[in-house]
Amino acid sequence: MRYWAWLLLFGPVGCGDGVGAYRAVVRDQVHAFQEVADILSGVTDAASMRSAKEKLDERAERFEQIAARAARLAKPSRETIAEIRPEAEKLVAARDQVQTQVRRIAALPGGREFFQQFKSFRGLLPDDAP
Repeated sequence: MRYWAWLLLFGPVGCGDGVGAYRAVVRDQVHAFQEVADILSGVTDAASMRSAKEKLDERAERFEQIAARAARLAKPSRETIAEIRPEAEKLVAARDQVQTQVRRIAALPGGREFFQQFKSFRGLLPDDAP
């Protein structure tokens, strides 16, 4: 089972190779979050949960590769953070889209159990979700 560590990797992304490395990783993270939100938006019942799991599993290796690239980067300088702020804001928005879907699905019958399959989603589940 894949554990989707990339979802937990939200935060400042490292430097080391200059601003371009930051931008590339953050853009890939944004795209990954958007893909997850899109997949989750189709979840309405047990059958669509199974379908979503299959789709997420198909993408897990790529998502893990993005997370690994980000983890290899060093802590960014203040200047780098300032330069990638527009991309970072898109990352926050994409993560918020995922959280919106997680909250919605968690309220569905079997929703919390659906997310328990994915270690990294557990941190996105609201404490007050059914």
